[in-house]
Amino acid sequence: MSALDQQRRAVRVVFLGHGFLLASWAPHIPRVRDHHGLSDAQLGLVLLTLAGGSVIAMIATAPISARIGAHIVCRWTAVAMAIALPLVILAPSIASLIAALVVFGGAIGAMDVAMNSVAADVEARGGRPIMSSFHAMFSLGVLTGALVSSVALRVGVRPAAHVLTVAPVALALMTPSLRTVIRPVRQDDHAQPRRRSLKPNKRSLVLGAMVLAVMVGEGSVVDWSANLLHRDLGSSAAFAAFGLAAFSCSMTAMRFAGDRINRRVGARRIVRYGGAIAAVGFATGLLINRPYAVVVGFAALGIGYANIVPVLFSAAATSSPEPTDGISSTATLGYFGFLAGPPLIGLMANHVGLHRALLVVAVLAAIVSLLANFAATERAVVAPSTHAMTPSARG
Repeated sequence: MSALDQQRRAVRVVFLGHGFLLASWAPHIPRVRDHHGLSDAQLGLVLLTLAGGSVIAMIATAPISARIGAHIVCRWTAVAMAIALPLVILAPSIASLIAALVVFGGAIGAMDVAMNSVAADVEARGGRPIMSSFHAMFSLGVLTGALVSSVALRVGVRPAAHVLTVAPVALALMTPSLRTVIRPVRQDDHAQPRRRSLKPNKRSLVLGAMVLAVMVGEGSVVDWSANLLHRDLGSSAAFAAFGLAAFSCSMTAMRFAGDRINRRVGARRIVRYGGAIAAVGFATGLLINRPYAVVVGFAALGIGYANIVPVLFSAAATSSPEPTDGISSTATLGYFGFLAGPPLIGLMANHVGLHRALLVVAVLAAIVSLLANFAATERAVVAPSTHAMTPSARG
C-alpha cells in the first residue's frame, strides 16, 4: 500500500470516529432536557453554548494548525471529544452542563477544521475529487453511533454507562490512524510566503450561504430528530433514534456513490435535484406528522443532502485564485449553520411547535436547489505542487 493510500485510510477512520462520537451524544438530548427541566427554548439556548464553543475553536484552529500542524490538532481534539462526551451526560447542574457543552463543542469544531484540512491535502495530492468518500465515513460514523445508542437504550443501558463505554472505545480505535495522519502540505512550504486577503468574494459568500442552509438541516436532524419522534409524536426513546439513523443511512449510501455520480451527472444536477428531493421529501413527512412518515422524511433529506456539501466545497476551491481562501470562507458559514441553526429552530419551536419549525429546513433546501448554477467548478482538482489546501470545516 502506498503512502497516499495509507493517508486516505487513516483520514477516513478519523472522519468515522468524529461522526460516531457526535452521534453518541444526540440521542441523549431528550434525557438531558428532562433531567435539567428545560423547555425547548431553554434547551435551544443551552445548545447555543455548544455552538459558541465550536465557532470560537474553529476560528482559533486555523492559525494553531498552521503553527503546529493539523495532524496534531486532530490528535488532541479527538481526546478532548472523548473526555467531554461523558461530562455532558454526567453534568449535575445546568452550569456544569453548559461548561461541558462548551468544551465538547470546542473539540467538535477544532477537530472538524483540522481533519478537513488533512482531507483536502490528501485530495490535492491524489489529483482527483474524493471528498465525498471522506464525508461518507463521517456519515457512517453518525449512523453507527445512532444505531449503537438505539440498541443501548432498547436493552436498558443507562446513559452514563453508554457514553463511558463508547467514548474510550472510539478513541482507542482512532488512535492508530491519528498517529498515521501527517501534516498537510501548504503553499508556503514551497514558495515565498505572501500576504493573502481574508475577504471572501461574492461567489464564495453565495456558496457559503448554500452550505449554511444545508448545515442548518443536518444539525437540526442531529439535535431535534429524537425530540420530534419521542416527545411530540409519542414514539419510544429507542424508536426515536431511528430518525437520525434513517437520515445517516441514506446519506452514507449516497455519499459512497457520490464521486461516481458527480462524474456522470455533474455538480449542478447534484445540487438541483438533491435540494428538490430533500425539500419535497422532508416537508411531506412533516406534514403527514406520523412517526413512520417522519422517519421516511428524514431518509429523503439524507438522500438529497448527501453530496451537496462535498460538491459545494469543490466549487469553493475554484472560487478564488487560492483554493484555501474560497474553502475557508464557505466552510465558516456552513459550520456556523450546523451549530447555530438548531438552537434557533428550538426557539421557533417554543412558539409554533417543533414539526412546524422544522419546515424551515425544507424551505432552505428548496432555495439551495434554485441556486444550483453556483455549484459548477471552474477548474479541476490539482496536485499540491500547484495548489495546496489548508483547513476547512466539514460538510
